Amino acid sequence: MLQTSRLIKGYFGHTFSSLRNRNYRLYYTGQIISTSGTFMQSVAQAWLVLQLTGSSAALGLVSALQHIPILLFGLYGGVLADRFPRRTILMCTQAAAGLLAVVLGVLTATGMVQL
Repeated sequence: MLQTSRLIKGYFGHTFSSLRNRNYRLYYTGQIISTSGTFMQSVAQAWLVLQLTGSSAALGLVSALQHIPILLFGLYGGVLADRFPRRTILMCTQAAAGLLAVVLGVLTATGMVQL
């Protein structure tokens, strides 16, 4: 029994050892929040398109168009990520994503949103 608890403790001790670093915990927590928000926005946007049009074709098109920038500019983004400070890039991209979410929210709340 003692040996089993040592194995379990040793396994989890190594698995989550990165969480001992404060900066990594902050980054990890921020990523969880950001990714959750991104997924919620994606679902809400799909729902909005479906509510506005009732068209499954429009829903599919909008969902596909969300991934086109990654497909087209992913390589260039990698080059930029290698040449500029990571913190600056993360702050700019997260601020831009937040701004776009606010704009979509305001347009939706005021009833001015269109496909």
